[in-house]
Amino acid sequence: MRLAVTGASGFVGSHVVAACLRAGHDPVAFIRNQTKWENAVRLHGLPEVEVVVGDVTDVDDVRALLTGCDAVVHTAGTVSLSGTEEDRVRAINTVAAESVMRIAVELGLDPIIHTSSIGALYPAPGDVMTSDDPPGTSTSVYARTKAGAEVVARALQSEGHPIVIVYPGGVIGPLDPGSGDLLEANVELIEKGVFMLPKGAKGGFIDVRDLADGMINALTPGVGPRRLMAGGRFVAYGEWMDAIEVAADRKVRIAEVPPKVLIGIAAGLDRVAKLAKKELPLTREGAEMMSYAKPTDDRAFLEMLGREYRPLQESIDDIFEFLVADGRVTLPGAKAAGPGRVDAITTKVVTSSAFRKVGPKAIPPIHRAMARVSGGRFHPGAAVVLTTTGAKSGLPRTTPLEAIADGDDLIVVGSNFAQDHHPAWTHNLMANPHLDVLSKGSVTPRTATRLHGAEREAAWQLALAHWPSWSEYGANTDREFRIFRLSPR
Repeated sequence: MRLAVTGASGFVGSHVVAACLRAGHDPVAFIRNQTKWENAVRLHGLPEVEVVVGDVTDVDDVRALLTGCDAVVHTAGTVSLSGTEEDRVRAINTVAAESVMRIAVELGLDPIIHTSSIGALYPAPGDVMTSDDPPGTSTSVYARTKAGAEVVARALQSEGHPIVIVYPGGVIGPLDPGSGDLLEANVELIEKGVFMLPKGAKGGFIDVRDLADGMINALTPGVGPRRLMAGGRFVAYGEWMDAIEVAADRKVRIAEVPPKVLIGIAAGLDRVAKLAKKELPLTREGAEMMSYAKPTDDRAFLEMLGREYRPLQESIDDIFEFLVADGRVTLPGAKAAGPGRVDAITTKVVTSSAFRKVGPKAIPPIHRAMARVSGGRFHPGAAVVLTTTGAKSGLPRTTPLEAIADGDDLIVVGSNFAQDHHPAWTHNLMANPHLDVLSKGSVTPRTATRLHGAEREAAWQLALAHWPSWSEYGANTDREFRIFRLSPR
């Protein structure tokens, strides 16, 4: 079968191309980014494959792709969850999906497999999500645009056209050709071994290889319209973290917070992401789906797959093996992930002009909330919480900060989001060097010493080795950051 695959250079699309070849079909890879496709070829070890370069939002490009093909698997889409670039998300997830399906119908392709999402049916009315649930009513950009495509797909199904809708849950697995804000941000979390999760919640995860194999097995013409729920294994997030600990060979720090608190924190991060025009690993919609996820009825998809889903531990092990081998993550005992690698997403976000405006107002309250609900055990991007005495008021002042361990001491840097003025906590310590430091759930009294000269330079180099993003702050301010050593009293 000559099979068109849209989004062929993407995570799901590249696996569909590989599964298509294993099944003996002839894929036609529809791509936009040649470099990303070359990476997919390298990762999957693909032989020479017919490639059509084009834009899925261009109907002429889509028609050129589908002409002469027998079937299509439409995987092209975007998972921008924070509300950034809303017009682009709608153009890809709704308008382009409709074009692919309608042109495929016009040209007589059979089947026409549309990759939807459980998000298209969110929130589901029952205790178990099924493929008969109505299109969702979520107000988020991602879910709303996927639901828009769902309406079109079901309308075509009602006319008898061979539309096959597949609803994946959280797609995981190795060999992702792409790289972007979300991937880089999650790599940071993996390397730091710190995760924040909704208390008592579960989630559905499907390995991308199982998803691709099931789609290829659905390539039977003449069967007619079908809907296949593929939410994957529904497991407690504690099991997910256990699997990560085994694969990474490290202890994972977990902060379990009430769902409403998590959603509130994520909403604040969404505002930051929108202003900075960057994706962050935690979004409001993601937090909602994590907190209130439901199991899915995958019986039809599993029958199509012809086997059970692979175990979660196998998927996680393969993910980490891939990330380390491809130089994307550094783990204890593993070689460094390539020369000059920095926390790219953090650097891009914190040095943006938008973040410098919103960060000082939005981030500290988020850190304080996370520290409060976790008992001081979790505040990503802020290793400690200082309690200083106000230089003018004499009142206790709390400040979440990143800190660098230096023996029993801690080093703290008054970067203040690269603002042109020194942060208030540095004035407080200069007026009264005694403070309390909350770290990992424990409070210790300490004394602050401001560093100068060679001592400051040594501490600054230690700080840069810990968090290279500080090196980029110099482009935004001429202020010399105040650096303090916090020693136990």
